[in-house]
This record gives sequence, C-alpha cells and structure tokens, in this order.
Amino acid sequence: MEPKAPQMLDQLELFSLCEEPAINEQMIVDENERAKSDELSAKILESVYWESDRDRAFERYHESLDFQTTLKLFKTFGVEKKQSIVEIGGGSGFLSWALTQEGYQDISLLEPNPHWITGTGYLRSRDDAKAIQIENSLDDFYASDRTYDTVVTRNCVHHFPNMTFVAACIRQKLNPGGRWVMIREPYVETAHELYRFLQGHPYSQGYGIYEFGFPAAHFARSLSMAGLRLRAAVPEPYANQTLALYSNERGSRLNRWMTAAVDQILDKTPTLTRFGFWAEQMLRDCFKMRTAFFTRPQVMVFDREELGEMPASTIWYRPEKAIAKKAA
Repeated sequence: MEPKAPQMLDQLELFSLCEEPAINEQMIVDENERAKSDELSAKILESVYWESDRDRAFERYHESLDFQTTLKLFKTFGVEKKQSIVEIGGGSGFLSWALTQEGYQDISLLEPNPHWITGTGYLRSRDDAKAIQIENSLDDFYASDRTYDTVVTRNCVHHFPNMTFVAACIRQKLNPGGRWVMIREPYVETAHELYRFLQGHPYSQGYGIYEFGFPAAHFARSLSMAGLRLRAAVPEPYANQTLALYSNERGSRLNRWMTAAVDQILDKTPTLTRFGFWAEQMLRDCFKMRTAFFTRPQVMVFDREELGEMPASTIWYRPEKAIAKKAA
C-alpha cells in the first residue's frame, strides 16, 4: 500500500537543502549533459536560460516577450536609461546585459556566484558587457558608498535568509526617491502548497538545492517593515503571464485587452493596483474568497520611504533608561 500524499510530503529533504555556487554550477553542467538525451531536462534549462550554449541563451532572452514586457514596464514605472540601476542576485546576468543592449547607460550587477553558466563567468567574457559593473562580493558591495536610483530583482528575493533584514540593507543602497522593481517570485499560500512546490521543483529534491516560496503578502509586508512602500502590483494574468512563466505566446484577444487596460492603470493611477492587491488579500483572509487576480503578482514595485526621526515619546524601549535603571 502506497503512503498517503501528506506522508510523502513529510518525507521531503529540508534541513540539508543548501545554496552553494559550486554545487549549483555542477548541477547545471550535469543537467546539460542529461539534456542531450532528455527532452524535459532540455526544456527546463531553456526556460531559465541555463543551456550550455551561452550565446544562444542570452540572445533568446533579449528577443523574448519576457524581456520586451520588462522594457515596457520599466518605461511605465519611470526607470530611465540614464538612471543608475543595480540588479541584485542576477545569476547569469542576461537581464543586465539585455538592458545595456537597449541603451541603459549605468548598469551594475551584484551576484555572489562567479561561475560560467549559473553565475557571472560567461558575462565577464563578453566584450559588449564591459560597461556592466559586476560585483561578486556582498561585503564589497555593501561597504561601497555607491547608491542607486533603481534596484531590480528577478526570481531572487525568496532566497533572502531574512527578507526584512536584507531588504533594509538594500534600502540603504537606494537614493531618496529610489524604486525597487521585483520580478517573478514563487508564491505559495498554504503548507500543502509549499510542500508540493518543493516536491515538484526540478532541482530542490534531486540535487538538494534550497528553494522556498511565500505568500505575496509576505513579500509586501517584509519590505514595508524595511521602509519600502508598495507602489504597484502587476496582476498574474498580465501579458499572458509571460513574466512568470516561460512563454512567448501573446495570449487571447481578451487577455490582450485586459493587458492594455492594466497598462493604462499602471501609467495613470498605479495606486489602484496597490489597493486591489491589499483588498484581495483581505477578502481571501477574512472571507475565504477565491478571487486570485493579484494573489500572485508577476511584478511588485516598491518606493523607498523617507523615515525621518521618530519622536522620543513613541519609542517603547530606550536603552539609556534601561542602563540607568540597572545602575541605580
């Protein structure tokens, strides 16, 4: 008799999951070898632009609907070509590279992985990527006094060991009025969904690679706690989900109409999408409604808030008073 599904989920490897650049690189080298005779492995590698033909992978991303949609949203959100932009956790760096090909003038990339496929190794070898400021050291990045107008992350934030802490560190690298564009995160809403996500991930259980998902509201609340205010949320169906799934299909006529309507809202009154996001969360939490337009946003945009000084009367713990009381 086979075990029931919950028991199978409880048997997943969890504590041993790790993030190690050398392990990730060897995994992808092995998967590229497997892909020579396994069509599914090849398709998965292509979906994340990790196939061994690096020239082809970069060109495919540059020509993809994914990137064209990203460019359109950058324009909508006021991410200009002259701004200082840093991509954090950019992996291979194909997004940073594609942006430079489109005339973005000041692109930096923070990626701790220096390896050829999964890290910045190949990117460094390209003559047309010399203008990208590549940093592999987290210590050097945060020690630098360089700040940026825009932070971009793509499929990255769910890897932060403490989302609010890392977001607070990143906020210090943003100029006043700066913006964070968060693209493509994995969302789960229940324990069962989380375990299914880990079970179904192509590399988590097979290779012991750390992956995790969170509710969309957890991302928004964690960044809010760090001093970053949600400005806009791009809903799940937008552009036929091309920013969340590997697809170059433009979708049905209805989807294209909806996308055009969302474009107008994002351009004129983006706060409506923020209201829609939080209203939907409330309906789902309080009334168990199944509305799911914003539950898995493909993109969330955050503005840096200026915190100022907190009035002394509102500070619930003042260490100087505690020390004086102890001394007395």
